Parts: sequence; structure tokens; C-alpha cells
Amino acid sequence: MKYYIKLLFAILIPIFIACSDSTTKKNLILAESLMTEQPDSALSILRNINSTSLKGYNQALYAVLYSHAQYRNYIIEMNDSLISIAVNYFREHNDKNHLMTALYCQGRIRVYNGNYSGGMISSIECEEIALQLKDNYYLGRAYELMGEIFNETYDDEKAIDKLHKSAEHYNKSGRNDNYRYVMIDLAASYANHGEYNRCIELSDSIMDNYINDKSLINYGKYRQLISLYKLQQYDRLMDNINFLFKNSDKQSIPNC
Repeated sequence: MKYYIKLLFAILIPIFIACSDSTTKKNLILAESLMTEQPDSALSILRNINSTSLKGYNQALYAVLYSHAQYRNYIIEMNDSLISIAVNYFREHNDKNHLMTALYCQGRIRVYNGNYSGGMISSIECEEIALQLKDNYYLGRAYELMGEIFNETYDDEKAIDKLHKSAEHYNKSGRNDNYRYVMIDLAASYANHGEYNRCIELSDSIMDNYINDKSLINYGKYRQLISLYKLQQYDRLMDNINFLFKNSDKQSIPNC
């Protein structure tokens, strides 16, 4: 009797494992398909996966998707150990599409940690792969990250150049949402360079074209504050501040 019980377990356990692996793979594929349009749903799916049992490709795919979903849901991830698994695996297996995403996420995390040189290395490698794949969207993302790094390290001219390139490639990729936000960042870079009027003119033109995008309007008005102060346009400065207090979420208010 004990022999038959052991035999039954020996037959059933691989079946259960295979079914579990199949379900996990389907959930990972579903999360990846939802990442662009429904990143919150993608993150919810990933949070319900038991990641401790994952190995090989599934582990690497989970790592890159989870890091990407965190970023898309405005959750700052400081630990790069998970994304490093994905970078190493996809580089070793020459999976350029997933490696490109993993490098972008790795670069983001490094920038969050103040590791700007490491972030630049990741973004440059991401750019190289995007050029090979002719992927305008990821070229836009790579150049946007580079522009952010140059802004943080006070190299305004290089920041302006990279953000120009980012906007150009976002426009080519048809990603209008990314394009308009990076244009606001470009306007702010002009302010960092002392071109305050240019900052106001560019940000105004973007906001005028997308008046129904409330988040963009909030962001644009916030990014104008320094320029309005430097230009001594105090009435408009106060109008922007009052608008932000009225329309921004509580986390944004301290920035005012």
C-alpha cells in the first residue's frame, strides 16, 4: 500500500508543478501585455505571483516586469538586486527586447539612488540596443533618462540636447503622452540654463495644446515657478501657486 501511495505522489507532484508553472507563465504574459495601457492591473497580477519559486526565464521576466510595473505606477524602487537578475539573464541569453527594458529600469533605480554614473552606463546600453532594434519609444526613454541625469549634475546644455532627442523619438513613436511631458522637462532645462522666457513660452505652448490634461497642467505650472520668480512676474507666480494648492494632490503641495 505504501508503495502505491509513493508511486501516486511521484506521478502527481510533477503534474502539479507543471500546472503551476503554466499558470505562472500565463500570468506573466498577461502582465506584460497590460503594462502599457493598464500598469496598475499588471502590478496587481505580479503581486499575486509567488516569486520565490521562480527560476530561469520566468524569474528574469518577473524581475523586469515587476520593476517596470513599479515605475509605471510611480512607486520608487531603491533596491537594484531584482532588476540585476533580469539584466544578467537577458544579456546572457541575448534577449535584446527584454534586456533593453531591464537596462532602462536599472538606470532609473540607479538614478533614484544618486548613482548617476551607473545610471548613465545603463541608459547608454539601453540606447545602443534601441538603435539596433530601431525602437523610437525606448530611444525616447533612454534620452529622457540621460537628460534627467545631466540636469541633476548641472550640465544644462547636454540636458537640453538629450531632451530634444527624447521628444523627437517620442514623437516618431506616436507616444504623445510621453512627448508632452518631456517637452515640459525641456522647458525647465531652459530655465536651468537661464533662459527663463523661453521656459515660459515653451511650457505655455504645450499646456495650451493639451488643456484637458489636468496632470500636465499641474506639472507645467509647477515647472514654471522658478522662471516666473526670476522674471519678477509675481502676480502670475502667485496664480500658479494658488492653482497648484487647489488642484494638486497632497503629496505635491509641499513642492509649492
